[in-house]
Amino acid sequence: MLTVSAVTGFFFRTVRAIIRQTGNQIGKRFETKLMLDQSIYNKARELGIVIGYEYDGMSLYAKDNEACEELLTFIQHKGSELLGINLVFVRKDHVSVKQLLLESEIETLSGRIAEKKGRLRLLRGKCWRIKNWKPYYAASEKLRQDGDSLQRLVSDYETQDC
Repeated sequence: MLTVSAVTGFFFRTVRAIIRQTGNQIGKRFETKLMLDQSIYNKARELGIVIGYEYDGMSLYAKDNEACEELLTFIQHKGSELLGINLVFVRKDHVSVKQLLLESEIETLSGRIAEKKGRLRLLRGKCWRIKNWKPYYAASEKLRQDGDSLQRLVSDYETQDC
């Protein structure tokens, strides 16, 4: 006999397992079929486009935007033909170097702040035991400065003209 908590735990473990498999199933059923279709690569070559394969799609590198539009139309028709669904494209064609650098800095600094917060929690317990709060205050100040830097980066990122 299963208790309520055992049933609930079983349910959540099952749901988590299903969610973990969803991405793999999408990849197997849709992305792989499309990404392995050689006609897409042949059409790209014909149009003078270089395709960069990424973990979650592809990038198109071309001198001519019209060629990219033509290839996207071709891929859309192929998607309908092979998969029976209409494809939706995510376009990232107006990304500046500054934007990429800011995104990278924000990600790095966010990781550093999360790591420092974890160490600060441990330091707080240590300072409580030894009754000396100087190390805690110094570490808190450094964390505050990183937080201020992150806020400036995010503000720069949001107000950039690109």
